[in-house]
This record gives sequence, structure tokens and C-alpha cells, in this order.
Amino acid sequence: MSSTSRGLYPLPENIAYWNGHDAPAWNKKTSLEDNMYHFFLYMGHIKNRVVKTVNGMKLYRDLFRRDRGAGASEFNAKVLAGVVHGYFDSGKYRDGKIPLRHLIDGHKNDRSLADMMGETKYKYAGTSIIANREANIRNALERLQLHKQATKEAAKA
Repeated sequence: MSSTSRGLYPLPENIAYWNGHDAPAWNKKTSLEDNMYHFFLYMGHIKNRVVKTVNGMKLYRDLFRRDRGAGASEFNAKVLAGVVHGYFDSGKYRDGKIPLRHLIDGHKNDRSLADMMGETKYKYAGTSIIANREANIRNALERLQLHKQATKEAAKA
């Protein structure tokens, strides 16, 4: 991908909300360096910024600080996908209500995203978008595990 394309990583429409007014426009050409910088800055903001409080939980920060032990990577990946795709945004639900307890319990009990979201009024519930997102997460985590194993083996050699 050339440095004149929209970017290696997709930026959200509201990137300026997260990264400030010096962030590039999400739908305009940007250099690879700017795209990567702002994408990872955005990820950091999602994981650390308190955007709002719902039922005593500081979103999104508290979602990522829950102790998940060995399953932390998968839990965080699913929560991150949920944040990016609006699972915690009341405007994405037909009734305007975030089913927060349902989402947290679903993540905690390792339910598939398609099953979990299929029981909600999320506007994309029942579509292939959610199943595809879960497949992408699984693929990325498998690659991460392979990378960790290769790194350990290389360190031993």
C-alpha cells in the first residue's frame, strides 16, 4: 500500500474527538507514518480514556482493566472490537439502551460475538459482520500465539 492511500489502518470518522484536531481526516489520503501514529494513539485512548460512566463503570477504561488472567488477550480483543463497532454506544441499538451487563457477562463467559449480539437490539445483530469480526479476532490471536512461540524458540537457539 502506498503512502498516499487512506492508510494501512482504518481511522474512525470521529478521530479528531479521540486524538485532537491535528488528527488527519479519516477519509483523506495520509502518509503511512501519520496513519500508523494516529491509529495506535486512538487505540491507546480507547483503552485508557474515561468517555462516560454507565452503571458505575467508567467506559471504556474499566472494560480493559478487568482481571482476565490467561484469557486477557482474547477478552481485550473482543472488547476492543465491541468498542470500535459500537457495542457500547446506545445509538447503535434500536431501543437506545446498552445491554451492559449482558455484554460483560457474554465476554466473561467467552460467548461467541454472533450469539451474544444476536440476543440484543444491536442494529447489525444477526448479520455476517459480527461473525466475520470474530473470525478476524481468532485469526489475529492465533498469529500472535505463533509469533510468541517462534520468539521463545528463537531465544532458546
